Amino acid sequence: MGHAIRIFLIASCLLFSTVYAQSVRLLAELGKKDIHIAAHRGMHTQYPENSIPAILEAISLGVSIVEIDIRSTKDGVLILMHDGTVDRTTTGKGKVSNLSYAEIQD
Repeated sequence: MGHAIRIFLIASCLLFSTVYAQSVRLLAELGKKDIHIAAHRGMHTQYPENSIPAILEAISLGVSIVEIDIRSTKDGVLILMHDGTVDRTTTGKGKVSNLSYAEIQD
């Protein structure tokens, strides 16, 4: 359970620091630019989608917004996962909400 809490805290910190940093930057640039670039699932063409490397790469490229997807497992652990199921991006099968964090890790 300690590992799950660490993952949750890292994801939360990353999410809130990214949201805060991007919000401040967007407010500062308001009126300077009319177009903002959003990276859906981070830079998922170079790294696994919704992964920390994908998020950091998108930020390093200067995108205005990094959009991520958060889902809850059966046991209430928050994870970064775009789809409602693990079928497309893992070797597992099933809905994220029907699987425990341990099952998703396997």
